[in-house]
Amino acid sequence: RFDPVRRTMTFVSFSPARPDPRGGGVMPASVAFFEVDHEYNVVHETVERVPGLNYVHDLSVTPSFYAVHMSPMVDVTTAAALDIVSGRVAPGEQMRYFPGLPCRIVLVRRPEVDPSVRDLVA
Repeated sequence: RFDPVRRTMTFVSFSPARPDPRGGGVMPASVAFFEVDHEYNVVHETVERVPGLNYVHDLSVTPSFYAVHMSPMVDVTTAAALDIVSGRVAPGEQMRYFPGLPCRIVLVRRPEVDPSVRDLVA
């Protein structure tokens, strides 16, 4: 997304929950936001761990926050990822409603935001 005020482009990257390589436990899912300038230099990088986040497809950018959707339509599991990587199924074939998964909007504060902006906690 292009921010006409800051004149930056924002990109999003997602890492699903996975076993901790240091042993024991699971590393929660994370989402990373990168803002780049007109010469594609990264001017801001923000990484947040978001337990329960299972997929990121798109993002919105407001003056104060990045927003991504926590969707109950995708369940990223090791088995599902292996099916996709092996070519047994296409990614779109994995999309369906999973009643046990939440539907939420995840807001992450952008860098250099006015401190009077308040965080929403649910």
